Amino acid sequence: MKLQSAKLALLVVSFSAPFAFADALRGTLVNAETLRIAPSNDAAKLSGVGRGRELIVIENGHDWVHVQAILAEPSTEEGATEEEEEGKTITGWLPAKGVVIATTQDGDRIIFGEAADSEDQASRRRGRRDAAQDAMLLYYRVYDLMPASPLAAEALYRAADIRWQIERSDVMTRPSARERESYMRGQMKEAWMRLVIKKYLGTKWSDLAEFRLIENKLCGDWQALA
Repeated sequence: MKLQSAKLALLVVSFSAPFAFADALRGTLVNAETLRIAPSNDAAKLSGVGRGRELIVIENGHDWVHVQAILAEPSTEEGATEEEEEGKTITGWLPAKGVVIATTQDGDRIIFGEAADSEDQASRRRGRRDAAQDAMLLYYRVYDLMPASPLAAEALYRAADIRWQIERSDVMTRPSARERESYMRGQMKEAWMRLVIKKYLGTKWSDLAEFRLIENKLCGDWQALA
């Protein structure tokens, strides 16, 4: 009887946890910070947390915020390792000054502005390292945390476009990039562009996303053929 009760309790936890997680207050960082074991600058360090990473807020204090920091989201891509499939989440404390949550006044503008700054850094020869990745995550977080924002459509497209450019730079350096037929070379992943089209169909941003997708169908080198 006790075993049966334990199994029932486990089922309740298993089914209720996702709903509790979905209703949690979420946020992100606009500045890279150090996650600590306690709300103090003297407390032991747990991990660095970069700009644009998703945060689940457990306790929101005045100077510190107790969070679950999602450092790596679970991957469903083919060939992912067991560690990549599980993702990486660490619980600890972050300084409140760098945290923007979904209910922060003008939070969408704050995150969008930091994303634009990171994108500018990425375009410079001696810009901040990983600035393009930061910009991509920050732009996406505007859409993710504040989907009703007037900036959400543009932010999602910009996130998708940065990801597209990063993947394109890799694809075009491979020998297969010179193949005449497009299907014989690497392809940029289309999921984020298709999300823009799905969510904001009929807007400028969905049109730009559809235009980007054409690149996966273009021929490569004509190889001196007529």
